[in-house]
Amino acid sequence: MSIKAILVPIEGIEHDIHALRGALRLAQSNNAHVTALLAQPTEEDFAVTWARYSMISPPVGLLAEIGQDARSREHAAAQLLERAAREFGAPVVPADQVEAPPFSASLLVERGYLTRAVAAISPFHDVVVLGNDPDGVDILPLDGSLLEATLLMGRRPALLVPKLAHDMVPSQVVIAWSGSIEGAQAVKSALPFLSQADNVYVLRIGEADCPESHDRMLMIYLRLHGIPAELRIVEHSQHSTGTSLLSAATDLQADLLVMGGYTHGPFRQSMLGGVTRHVLKHAPVPVLMAH
Repeated sequence: MSIKAILVPIEGIEHDIHALRGALRLAQSNNAHVTALLAQPTEEDFAVTWARYSMISPPVGLLAEIGQDARSREHAAAQLLERAAREFGAPVVPADQVEAPPFSASLLVERGYLTRAVAAISPFHDVVVLGNDPDGVDILPLDGSLLEATLLMGRRPALLVPKLAHDMVPSQVVIAWSGSIEGAQAVKSALPFLSQADNVYVLRIGEADCPESHDRMLMIYLRLHGIPAELRIVEHSQHSTGTSLLSAATDLQADLLVMGGYTHGPFRQSMLGGVTRHVLKHAPVPVLMAH
């Protein structure tokens, strides 16, 4: 299993540069191709929004402004991709070029909303890179619905990359383990990273919600893939599970955290109400998440 096709949703704004750099770092270490995905909503998309507000037609001049904004964002997205690719020495090729160089990048412009485009395009990629700013405020990577579109609709793992991440070849990996199916799927998705790591820790906070045999089966699974791992069990403290998880990961000097997403059902309020929400807000290292 290897990483050869990487998708990074962008919006044509300066902040995109951090996700683009993270995707290109990952591509460079795996000789992979990066597709930067920009979506431009159509007039029909906007008409649905206007109808919600009982507007028969848009205000005068609004369509012209929307068109100008779309052209500006596409131009900005192309410039940002060229800038990031130049930093890493990756050629930028047309999105429909079949025989693209292994380490390269392209800009794909789709019509419609970004979440819809991510759900449709991500199945043709190995991983989706999302920018993340874990500064303690109540924000999500680009848009919380992008994570949902990636994990639940596209069924692809998401790599959430903080702005200051400088290396996509982790040496110390922590697997947040609760015995869930989603957690096991995250481990499978993380195999390309785990196989390159110096140390892999399976970290369980408190009592597991599954039989202890699941711990053993996970360790066997990893060893069959040539990955020696160490199981660490951390007792529950007065802090939340999310706080305990990140504290233990910091003690282990983790530079990648692997975990399952939407482990309590496909409802955003459930996913954002617990450990995942805390990790998204506070994790200082890249997080690989799968469902």
